Amino acid sequence: DVEASASLDMYLLRRTAMWLSKVRGGDLPQIADAFGMQLFGELDYVREANNCDRFGELYGDWSDVMVPRACNSLTRQKVLVMEWVDGEKGPWKGKDGIDIVKIGLRCSVDQLMTTGLFHADPHRGNLLKTPSGKLAFIDFGMMADISEEDRYGLFGLVIGLQNKDLSLVTENLLKLGFLKDTKQLDVLVPRLREALMNATGGTGKASDVNFARLQAELDSISRENVLKFATPPFFTVIIRSL
Repeated sequence: DVEASASLDMYLLRRTAMWLSKVRGGDLPQIADAFGMQLFGELDYVREANNCDRFGELYGDWSDVMVPRACNSLTRQKVLVMEWVDGEKGPWKGKDGIDIVKIGLRCSVDQLMTTGLFHADPHRGNLLKTPSGKLAFIDFGMMADISEEDRYGLFGLVIGLQNKDLSLVTENLLKLGFLKDTKQLDVLVPRLREALMNATGGTGKASDVNFARLQAELDSISRENVLKFATPPFFTVIIRSL
C-alpha cells in the first residue's frame, strides 16, 4: 500500500528532523511537514487534475508552453486521466535545447513573481519538448501556492541585501520568518550578504544567483547555531524547484 509506506517514511523523516533540529537548529520539523503535505497531495489524483486545470488557465495560452487537459469526468482519487502529449525528455541539445531552457526559466520566474502557483517538481521527466518546439508540463502532483506577501517579501529581501538597506532587510527577514526578533541583525546581515555574494559567484546580482548554492549557504548559517535563524518551508520548496 503506497499510502501506508509513505506514512511510515514521513513518520521516520519527521522524527529525524526533530532530532536534527535540536543538534543543528532551525525548524526542520516544519520543513518536513511541508514536504509531507506535498507528498500526500501527489497521491491524490483529483487534486492533481485540479492543479493541471489551474496551471492551464494561467499558462496554457502562452505561445511556447503546452499544458495538457485533465479529463475530470474520468479522474478519481487513484486514477488520473489526461491528454496525451508527444514530446522529447531532456537534456535537449543545440540551440533548440537552449530555447526550451529559456522558456522554462521564464515560466518559473513568472510563477514566482506574478501568479504564485509554483510547479515544485520541474525535473526533466516532467518536462517535454514537443515536435512544434513548445515546452510541455506533464506532472502537477507537487505544486505550491506562494502568497503575494511572501513573494514581495523575497523581492524586498534581495533588494535590501544588494543595496545594504538594513531596515528593508530587517523588515523582510521578520515578515518571511527567517528571524523571530532583531537582536542579532548586526551579525546576521553581513553573513547574508556573504551568502548572496558566494551564491552569485561574487557579482552580488540577483540575476546570477545559483539557487542550489544559496540553499547550501543558508543551511550553513542555520547549522552554525550562533544565530536564531531558520529557513521557512516555502523557501525550501522554491529553492528546490529552481
